[in-house]
Amino acid sequence: MANLEAPNGYPYALKAPLPSDDINKIVEQYREAPNLTDGSSHAPSGDLSWSGANGGGLDFDTGDPVPFKGALDTSDGLTMAGDLTITGDLAITTAGNIATTGKLEVTAPAASTYTAITGTGDGSGAGVAGVGATGVFGIGSTAGIVGGGATSSNGHGVTGQGDGSGSGGVFAGGSTGKGIVCNGGSGSHPAADIGTGGAQFTGASPSASADPGANNMLFGANILKAGGYITTNGSGGVTLHDGYNIASVSVTSSYVLVTFARAFFNTTYWPVACGAKNPSALPVCDMVHGSTSSSALVVAFLNLDGGGIADPSATAVAFTLMVGGRQ
Repeated sequence: MANLEAPNGYPYALKAPLPSDDINKIVEQYREAPNLTDGSSHAPSGDLSWSGANGGGLDFDTGDPVPFKGALDTSDGLTMAGDLTITGDLAITTAGNIATTGKLEVTAPAASTYTAITGTGDGSGAGVAGVGATGVFGIGSTAGIVGGGATSSNGHGVTGQGDGSGSGGVFAGGSTGKGIVCNGGSGSHPAADIGTGGAQFTGASPSASADPGANNMLFGANILKAGGYITTNGSGGVTLHDGYNIASVSVTSSYVLVTFARAFFNTTYWPVACGAKNPSALPVCDMVHGSTSSSALVVAFLNLDGGGIADPSATAVAFTLMVGGRQ
């Protein structure tokens, strides 16, 4: 039996009458107290309930934690302010929410193959959803986070949504590991699919003579930075038909000027121009004369038949342009 509160004035003299109020208090405590003794088990006939309506509740001493063994039914919800530390398995089935203003720390048993947290969503719901400076942060000996989408609805394994300037996902490899490893599905399905936006390389690129570290490496320095297909009509007109990072094109009697939408880091970028229409006007990239700079490039034309420089404003020419370099 749980301890009962002693009536006022305890101990009473032998055969001394108890005040009626104290008797009522003892009867009430007998009715409400769980029938438990140390080392025994008991199946109560009804629910044991605590109410915090008057500001009270169920308070466990942080210096003397109370263990829960077996199953804990939280079908009506579970709200905690503070830390919840669980070693072992935690299975939760709830129609409500589990809210904690502290941290939820789950540690799988040592030297095991258990997963610390497994979340299974229903319908379009997520298995695990995290919101915070870092929404979900996982550390594991083989994998920090493993996600498997529902097979019945072609679900995603892991979905991340950043807020404001936050990223949808941040990944960092170990000291000798890769940050992200992607494998496409069977057949020719792509390993990576980038929708809106593009891929940006913000890290340092190897120097021109450095070993890139591995075969088939892609850095910011070795991707195409500008390019396009440009023609003149021989009557003073010039047209950019298609391309990338070219803000405008203009023509003079000596050259075609290509202005980049986003400039290069310096003037030691590497352009290549190829003629595609007039064999008597071979396009060459002039990196020394004219208006060439980090933001614009001069393309002149050599007259292979008569010598000298061809006039692109009076001669119809066509050429493709590809430009690499550092930005």
